[in-house]
Amino acid sequence: MILICVCAAAIGVSACGDDAERLRILATTEIAADITRAVAGPDVEVDTLLPSGASPHDYAASAKDKAAIDEADLVVAWSPRLEAGSVGVSDYSRFELAAGEADPHIWMDPTRIAAQLGELADEMAATDPTGAAGYRERAATYARGLRRLDRELEQILSVVPDERRKLVTSHDSLGHFARRYGLEFVGAPFGIAPESEPSAATVADLIERVESEKVPAVFAEDTDDPELMEEIAREAGVSIVDDLLVEGFGGRVESYEEMLRFDAERIAEALAG
Repeated sequence: MILICVCAAAIGVSACGDDAERLRILATTEIAADITRAVAGPDVEVDTLLPSGASPHDYAASAKDKAAIDEADLVVAWSPRLEAGSVGVSDYSRFELAAGEADPHIWMDPTRIAAQLGELADEMAATDPTGAAGYRERAATYARGLRRLDRELEQILSVVPDERRKLVTSHDSLGHFARRYGLEFVGAPFGIAPESEPSAATVADLIERVESEKVPAVFAEDTDDPELMEEIAREAGVSIVDDLLVEGFGGRVESYEEMLRFDAERIAEALAG
């Protein structure tokens, strides 16, 4: 009995030690967290900073958030252009998936993420050298999956005729998606970050462009107030899709890949008519 108790105690100490030594990564958004988990694997603790449905553009880190940042071995973020209000200007060990990008929404092009995975794996390996081989192997596997997804999205959108391949969105977040899949970005009432109200002249000009360029439909993100896009659609006499998933999963999907597939299907259906 004494021997069993000693062994159990030893196992308990070892388990606690292993748990304490687990690499802890904090990702800013649920999209970044999903990408990070695919590379990190099951033995790494990956948490998400922003709650589901929160916009990274205007989210302010709480005291609890800052404590979580301090406790993490690595923070995976996008860019201060996206997350300046939450963690973009903080001083901590981080890897930025969209470093230096004028438009940080690079996840809307899966090939851009595939190209970043090797560097993300290297960053994890630098923090945890014992797991280096696993991080790099998972990164390569996930990259191949994202390139397959890219071909699938291209096929989904191929049903849209050339003259109808035009995007009007609530804010300028689909630029990378449009360039990758041969869509023309006509405009948005809000810029890269939906921070300030557009002027009446900006809205009127966009309505005129929708009419003159025969844009089939306009789109709003599920986290944006659809009221303005509804007005634009009504004035221009076109339909509106108001549930695109761009900065989170919206409770509708469970992964980054499912999110892109959802958006491609919604866009293809609305533009193809």
